[in-house]
Amino acid sequence: MKRSTVLWLLAALNALLLVGLTWKLGFESTAQAQPRRGGDYVMIPATISNNPNGALYMLDTRNGILSGFVLDRGNLIPMEPIPLQRIFGR
Repeated sequence: MKRSTVLWLLAALNALLLVGLTWKLGFESTAQAQPRRGGDYVMIPATISNNPNGALYMLDTRNGILSGFVLDRGNLIPMEPIPLQRIFGR
């Protein structure tokens, strides 16, 4: 390759890098909102008098919902979620 061709290729590469650098640094970055987080959970193991296998209560402290699972013969049976605002009021 001729020396002048290499020089023009290097100049074009530098111009392309300069455009990329100004594109990256030239625009103001805007803040993006984060998606809503899931709940914070507290899990409480329990025993139920008529079920020797036990249960697991789950408390969603962010949304105020109590739910759980009962273990019956190796199967997890979900309980109906209970909104705690309904019980304790606002």
